[in-house]
Amino acid sequence: MQKLIATFLFCFILVQSFSQVQRKVSAYLQGQYNKTIYDRTAGNNPWSIGLGLQALLNIASKVKPALDFTADAYLEDDKVLRLNPDDTPIEDIRGMINVFIGASYHPTQRTYLSFVTGPSFINGQVLVGIKPSFGFY
Repeated sequence: MQKLIATFLFCFILVQSFSQVQRKVSAYLQGQYNKTIYDRTAGNNPWSIGLGLQALLNIASKVKPALDFTADAYLEDDKVLRLNPDDTPIEDIRGMINVFIGASYHPTQRTYLSFVTGPSFINGQVLVGIKPSFGFY
């Protein structure tokens, strides 16, 4: 097992060492975990997991235009019925889709800070969403 990991790591480093012509657009596949910070129904949707695709326009600046598409699924639910003050049920959030646009700042070649905003589609509603993030490659 150790030889397999070492071989994979060596091949990965080798692939990164060869030079290629820089493309105009870079795309990155992301896995993500989201934790609910504050919500009156936090027991119904305490966390989610998802996948995303981030596309960057490669320009000569450290600040690059970014497009971010993510989809998240809320898998945990405590199965407790929660009601609004008028006794109507509060519906559970089962998933969320985001289409964001913004900017990404790359202080080094392997790290970035990003701030994107746009529509979030949650349970048939269109809401405004923001996504500040820090990442490394």
